[in-house]
Formats: sequence, C-alpha cells, structure tokens
Amino acid sequence: MLHIRYASFAKLLACGILAVLILAGCGTKPTDPTETTAPESLSGTALLEALNTALAEAPEDKTGLDVLEQMGYAPVDLRTEDQNQLVIYHPSTRQFLLLDKTNVKTPTIVFPEGIAWEDLGEIMSVKMKTMEKASILYNKYVCIGDSLSYGDGSSAGNRSWCNLIAERMDAQLYKLAVSGESVWEHMRQQVEQVPEDADLVTVLMGTNDSGLLAAKKFPLGDVDAVLAMENDSPEDYENSQLFNDSLIGRYRWCLEALQRKAPNARIIVVTPLPYNNERYTAQIVEAEKALCLAMGVEVIVPTESPIFEVEAFKKLQVDNLHPNDEGYQVVADFVFEYIENTL
Repeated sequence: MLHIRYASFAKLLACGILAVLILAGCGTKPTDPTETTAPESLSGTALLEALNTALAEAPEDKTGLDVLEQMGYAPVDLRTEDQNQLVIYHPSTRQFLLLDKTNVKTPTIVFPEGIAWEDLGEIMSVKMKTMEKASILYNKYVCIGDSLSYGDGSSAGNRSWCNLIAERMDAQLYKLAVSGESVWEHMRQQVEQVPEDADLVTVLMGTNDSGLLAAKKFPLGDVDAVLAMENDSPEDYENSQLFNDSLIGRYRWCLEALQRKAPNARIIVVTPLPYNNERYTAQIVEAEKALCLAMGVEVIVPTESPIFEVEAFKKLQVDNLHPNDEGYQVVADFVFEYIENTL
C-alpha cells in the first residue's frame, strides 16, 4: 500500500507557473505575451531525453532532481516499497512520473507498471483540493507549547511539526512555543500573545509539568471537580479559584481564555508525546483528554496510536524526549491527517 505525504499546494502551483515560463522561453512562447499555455505532457522517453540534454548543459553541482524541478516537476514524496523510487508531479499537466533515483545525478524514468496512475491522479487531485481548502481556511496558524513544538532535537534546532504543518497549508506561523515552558508556569502568558484573528491554534503542553507533578509542586486535580467549578475570575488569574486549584483547573482556565482571545479560531489540543517519565505524563495525557472532551475542545492523543508506542518512538527521539527530523515529520503527518480529515 502506498503511503502518501503531500507538499504544499502553493509550492506545486508555483512549480507549474515556473514550468510554463521555462517552456515558453524554449520555443513555445505564445504570440501574445499576456497569454500562457500549459506545456504538453512529455512521455517518459521524451522527458528522459530532455533531462539528459538539460543535465549536459547544467553546472556540475546540479543533479537530475534539480533540473526536473527547474522544468516544473515537483516531488510528491509518495513512497513506494522501493525507497529508491520517487514520484514527481507536473501541476500544469497533472502528469505523474516515477523515478529511480539510485543514481541521483542521472535518475531513470520508470514507466508505471502495476500502478493505477489514473486512480493516483484522481487521489492527488482530491488531496490538492483539500490542501487548497486548508490554505484558504487557515492563513494564520498559532502554535502554543514547549520544546516539542519549538523544535528542540531537530537538525535546525527550531524546526518542529508546527513548521511542517504551516508549510503544508502555506500559512503564516506564529510560534509562541518556548523550550522548557509548562502549563503551570507559562501557558497563560502564551495565550495572552495569541492574535485575535488567528485561524488555527494548536496546543501541546504538559510534558514539563510531569516533573513538577512528580515533585508535588501542585496537584493534578480531579477533572469532574474542575468541570463543576465556576470560572469566577476569567480575567483575574491571581484571584481565580479555578486557576489556582490544580494543574487541570489552570488548563481549563487557559483554554477558556484562549477561546475568548481568538473567538473564530479552530483550537486543537495535542496531548504530550511519549516520555520516559511515563507515569506522570500518562496522568496528564488522560486528564487533558477528559477535560477537552467535556469542554467540546478538539483533542488529539498521539499516545493512543501504535506509531507513538514508547519504545518504538524512542528510535525517532534524540534523547528519549525530543524528536529528530524524522520524528517531527511523523508528528506532523499524524496531526495534519486529523486536520484534513475533519475539514
């Protein structure tokens, strides 16, 4: 079965425009410069000939994939069982081609055998419409959280799943997440910074609270009791009984403050990822989930998926906590699949 991850619709569209311009300059320029026509699809053989010709004229540091992108073909990152194969897609012609990239310098065009390319084209068309819809709905994306949302552990040091999702939606990212911050000490301050016109807000906090909970710095709180409490001071946290009751009481106070701050935003809570402080993290995950379900707030629980089983996910973490680049991609895929399936 094919596993699909999708590049930004805007990026694909940009590649298509680039292809029109490049091909227009190669002998297909319309008589009216204000008009452009989409290039005709090239067969695998013709594309390979064009690729080899372009490679012969390209600088030595350019690979076949670089040249294909210049020709308007964009990687779709559609994985087959053979990791040396790559699908490229031309957005203007809706043409899919399968490459064997064993030799990256001169990839080979593989003619599609045993794959229903017409069906694939239809699937991609639907998915791109979904991507376009997400891009329209979510222009301003806000990320609340700690180091797991900031991007500690990534090769860049600050590129998390939030960055990857923003890129997929071609959305402006407001990353309020700060390494080391917790629900107990910092969530309120992050909520205060949320733009009022935010379209989408994700919240992933609680991991750093597990150590504080283990040290008995505050009680976890009883979800039913917290839900029964009146939010007596929604604007005055210092004198709020709810805010100062417990961790879950504070979490509820902050979520309600977020709903008031960005009334038109879609709010999605992502519960903490697997962590070696398993006992207290699990308690926080269950409490956040129960609270959100009772409040009608969307909630995603990664640890309920086999993908995030503790021992399995450790292979995608740099220190038993922070994901590496591949780990952040897994988180982004997991969260975005939920977003696109619930548009």
